[in-house]
Amino acid sequence: AGAAVGLLRIGPWWTVLAEAALAVSLAAGIVLLRQSRMTREQGTTALALIRSGEFTTRLLDTGVPEVDALVAAYNAMSGDLRAQRVRLAEQQWFLEKVVAASPSGIVTLDLDGRISDANPAARRWFGGEDASFAGRRLDELPGAFSAALAGITPGESRLVAEAGPRKFRCRLSEFVDSGFTRRFLL
Repeated sequence: AGAAVGLLRIGPWWTVLAEAALAVSLAAGIVLLRQSRMTREQGTTALALIRSGEFTTRLLDTGVPEVDALVAAYNAMSGDLRAQRVRLAEQQWFLEKVVAASPSGIVTLDLDGRISDANPAARRWFGGEDASFAGRRLDELPGAFSAALAGITPGESRLVAEAGPRKFRCRLSEFVDSGFTRRFLL
């Protein structure tokens, strides 16, 4: 108000010019505040999506070049992660189908060396389709398997002969699951 009175004494056009500059400054401030709020909302949304593991949502550009670069990087990263998850799920599904259909018995062990899963062929050979061996150790398997597989080491192969003409070549191998080395018997 004091500046307006002072400018009014110099000339009325200076007052109009000062008020126009004030209006432009106010409009620019509003635009900057809106962009700041949009940027903060985008950041909050991206953080929530990352924490939830939800990578199907894409963020929209804000019109701020620096933020749009981050949005583009987030969208590219989430697209890559989504594609990797789909590919991993498809590979897991395929592997489960191959193991289930395999005529070779496959027994997966947990980190403590106990049976965590056995495919249908292994369950058949160990005592029937409904046999459950989860939680048992290899040396607790029925028949000739128990004695023959006691103390088997990874990479080692042993011949197991049951009563009659049936013989099995058993091999203990390893694979990495979630960063941990696990074993399986084939």
